[in-house]
Amino acid sequence: MQGVRIVKQTGNTKLTGATKERPFGASYCAVGFTCPQTCPLLNNGCYAQAGNSNLHQKDRYSNNDAEIMLNAASEIPANSYFRHHVSGDVFLGDTKNGSLEVDKPYLDAIMTVAEQRKDVTFYSYTHGYKVLGTLETPDNLTINASCDDIEQVKDAKAMGYPTVMVISENETRKRYSKDGVDIVVCPNQTSGLTCSQCKLCFKKDRKFTVAFKAHAASRKKISKRIEESERISLATL
Repeated sequence: MQGVRIVKQTGNTKLTGATKERPFGASYCAVGFTCPQTCPLLNNGCYAQAGNSNLHQKDRYSNNDAEIMLNAASEIPANSYFRHHVSGDVFLGDTKNGSLEVDKPYLDAIMTVAEQRKDVTFYSYTHGYKVLGTLETPDNLTINASCDDIEQVKDAKAMGYPTVMVISENETRKRYSKDGVDIVVCPNQTSGLTCSQCKLCFKKDRKFTVAFKAHAASRKKISKRIEESERISLATL
């Protein structure tokens, strides 16, 4: 079995831009095996299960992810940005009793690499923030809580996580408030900024939630599901 894939300099122009002025690395873990099974996008529109991301993550089960990550630390270009698990997460899948197990060696490796490479800005997302609990991460590593709704956003914020969420592709506002939560729509989607230009997801202490419009092949399906869920919520008020 293959483990996490490390790409030292990604060609993803959303992350880097066309000029690639600053190196930008990324890693890809196996979708499903490393993800919470409760994620509503798993096998149901996850962008990483289609296109180039799917090619990177396919069959990369996490049997030796920690070792691969530690070995790659010295090879990450100096003064670069690095996005952990563009696909996948930091878990070992559901165990037989239905609980979710953290891949602790891999998570520890991510922390260690950040400590070793203070010149690199690392960031990532997790759907399993409740299982991870409150984390103390190095200053140059930001772990965002990926939330499915506003209540999860509030819950994750209370635990100290910066938050992100998916919204309908039909949202036209760049910034708005919902149930007391300040939401900024991803500037790549509203203004064309690249991740290396924007850097919002790199910030640990931001007060607002970054929202990503549903994208990739299943965006219409995901948008419809989100809009229907919101209509049901409004109807119960």
